Amino acid sequence: MLKSRGSDLNREKSLQGGELSLTKLTSPRSFSILFDSCVETIAVEFVLQNDDNSRGFMNKLHRLFYAAAPIFFLSFSACQALKSNPPSHIEKTDQEVAQELNQVQLDSQQEPGSMDQEVQDFAKQEVGLPEVPMMVNQKVQIWLEYFQGRGSKAFARWLARSGRYIPMMERILSENGLPSNLVYLSMIESGFTPHAYSRAAAVGPWQFVRRTGIHYGLKVNWWIDERRHPEKSTIAAAQYLKDLYDEFQHWYLAAAGYNAGEGKISRAISRYQTEDYWELSKYRYLKPETKNYVPKMLAAAMIASEPQKYGFTNIIYEEPISYDRVIVSEPVELKHIAAAIGASVSDLKFLNPDLLRDVTPPNYPDYELHVPVGTGEALLAAYPNLPRYEIKDVVIHRVRSGEALSVIAKRYGVSTQSIMSYNNLKSANRIRAGQNLTIPIPSGRSATRASYQSTKKVHHADEKGMYRVQSGDTLWDLSKIFGVSVENLKRWNQIGARDLRPGQWIRVKDNSGLDAHLQKGQTKDVYTVRRGDSLWEISKQHDVTVAMLVEKNQLDPNETLRPGTKLFIP
Repeated sequence: MLKSRGSDLNREKSLQGGELSLTKLTSPRSFSILFDSCVETIAVEFVLQNDDNSRGFMNKLHRLFYAAAPIFFLSFSACQALKSNPPSHIEKTDQEVAQELNQVQLDSQQEPGSMDQEVQDFAKQEVGLPEVPMMVNQKVQIWLEYFQGRGSKAFARWLARSGRYIPMMERILSENGLPSNLVYLSMIESGFTPHAYSRAAAVGPWQFVRRTGIHYGLKVNWWIDERRHPEKSTIAAAQYLKDLYDEFQHWYLAAAGYNAGEGKISRAISRYQTEDYWELSKYRYLKPETKNYVPKMLAAAMIASEPQKYGFTNIIYEEPISYDRVIVSEPVELKHIAAAIGASVSDLKFLNPDLLRDVTPPNYPDYELHVPVGTGEALLAAYPNLPRYEIKDVVIHRVRSGEALSVIAKRYGVSTQSIMSYNNLKSANRIRAGQNLTIPIPSGRSATRASYQSTKKVHHADEKGMYRVQSGDTLWDLSKIFGVSVENLKRWNQIGARDLRPGQWIRVKDNSGLDAHLQKGQTKDVYTVRRGDSLWEISKQHDVTVAMLVEKNQLDPNETLRPGTKLFIP
């Protein structure tokens, strides 16, 4: 932090006055003072003119200078060497200069004792962001005790599985200039499980929700979900964490932002005027999950770093995952790939948890398939002759008025999520009449048969024009079957397009007598169930027995009545 303009100007004058000139670099300490002075002096004018951006600018500037630190120290070593061995004449040939510089480099490598230990340690530091600071307070202690107690079995499994993924994750974090102990964020998120799925629909070892995963370059569709890919999701997580640290400048806040979202943490900081995570966690604004997130991560990191100290003594760590990489540009079924390389389909699915189907994804020309070590060459040789997967198990469905996506999914025997993923729908409610949907049909099923499976039902209205709704019915279907408009069905029954429920009685025929009867408010023949109604109450209200109501309306006595259901009164 810069204390004041005056102190910086004094330092600038001292530099200009030669107090720390290169000719007086007699120790590493003086060189270090000069180095830090350069950083602050260059930054001071910009910072004073740009107070709002000062913190981020200073952080980036320091990182820039520290990245160049090895060059500064090499120059310092050269200066020291030349000072102790002054040149005998002014001019030297290029070859002589090169020889002297080479000798300086060799001396600095072979005689580390010639530099102060402080400078040696500084020069060995990796360039990047600081480690996540470890600390123990009451909240961290609670999680330490939990992982050693009730959560010990689960934590032991996490430790064993960590051997499979931590080496790869640490490498990726290091390549991105991030601290290695961030891997324990994945531990508390998923236990290093690629197939982990949360209630918030977060997926994979780093628990990305769909929107964030796509934002950081992960593909999520019918064929593939790269949030489950340990390597690709770690790269995305590294980018996300780096962005969070750039915004908050502290790992505790960055981790909280990873859990709750950066917007939530920014609003908490603004609301309570503090950037102290522990202080923010005292207020109700953050959810308990976020308040426990950092303590949980710190406890996991401490135990995983020294498991025996905390009672985990017989952990058998899994071997680091390894594989050959082969680019598969066209869709091929895994069974053909497995046969070609002498592996099993389960082996390929284990190495490629991002594949949602037993086939490599289409329209992904640079897809990288992981195969067992030593089989990559065999796949490259066999690949040109492997049969390509033909995408023919789909059907085009035209959305009709009043048709819900859940009804369409049930008709074709697939899940709503499958249709949403295949058609890139963000919400099940974002379909409209006339829209064409591509429906993926499960392997081995007839798309034609699936498209008509829900039409083989008997639709019959009684003498009063009432019909009991069946599973899969839509207002559009019923309007065609009974020859009425969707608008009339809505008006007669005071329902919307999405209000149909199996077992519900609705009016499907124009019956003027009944219509007039209802308009007068006389409900002797038909009663509309209201919230909180029961068969016993309705029977008493209309002087009939429960058995008579059940028989007349073909009801299950144990079934809960739904508001809006029409009941015939005997």
